[in-house]
Amino acid sequence: MFNRVIMLLPALLLVAGIASADVFVLSPTEQQLKPGTSIVLGSMQPGETLVFSIASKSGYGESFNWTSAMVSAESLPTGWQFSGSESNPTHFVLKVSVPPAQSAGAYSFKVKMANSSRNVSEEEITMTVFVENGLIKSSLENAKQETLVNENAKFLLTIVNSSIAEHSVLIGSTLPRYWFEQLSATVGPKSTMQFSLEVNPRVYGDRRFRFFVQSNLSGNVFKSFDSELVVHPTLKGKYLAPLYGFPAFSPNLMPVYLINSFIASLWK
Repeated sequence: MFNRVIMLLPALLLVAGIASADVFVLSPTEQQLKPGTSIVLGSMQPGETLVFSIASKSGYGESFNWTSAMVSAESLPTGWQFSGSESNPTHFVLKVSVPPAQSAGAYSFKVKMANSSRNVSEEEITMTVFVENGLIKSSLENAKQETLVNENAKFLLTIVNSSIAEHSVLIGSTLPRYWFEQLSATVGPKSTMQFSLEVNPRVYGDRRFRFFVQSNLSGNVFKSFDSELVVHPTLKGKYLAPLYGFPAFSPNLMPVYLINSFIASLWK
């Protein structure tokens, strides 16, 4: 008889609403929390969206799982937005967005866990994130290069994201579009990406320019790189040069240069 009472005790506690289940945070950091406690998730930048996941298991027993996880709207800092909770068989995925103009500092919000099929009160945990700038770092290799007209020069760009959230960036330059086509990329949280930036010089000479890495979320420029390309001429390149930028010559010779450029464009 005593053994039966012991076996029924967990169920009785659940019915009575006094069960104390835990919350398992899976990402961006992994930690088991008691209800009413807090966790520091890490640092992120203004304009980013934090994606975090919480396990549906409660640690109370195989028969008791959380059925919902929601961010308390009233607990969010001003201007922050909760984008909803996606439920999976084993966990929940939640998203919270930070305003692009958010000032640096520590910010907290609450997450409510519940089980709709049991007479168990909602449990809350507090999540804290640090908002700061400068979490995107980048470097450029071989900033000065030599090449021939119409032969691509490749610059290696490395971007490191130290944030717990992904960030969309624009990689551009002060070169004409027909020399370098800007590109956008999303750098994942706590990750590093490398890009081979190809520049196709259309005219010969010494060309000084800049590459830059800019946020697509806030518009801020993270880094700018002074670069230089020394372009040596080829016979075909000399004839093609007037199509992309006229050197100094008498205006009455322009038709001749254009005819030569057209003929040169037919060369293989």
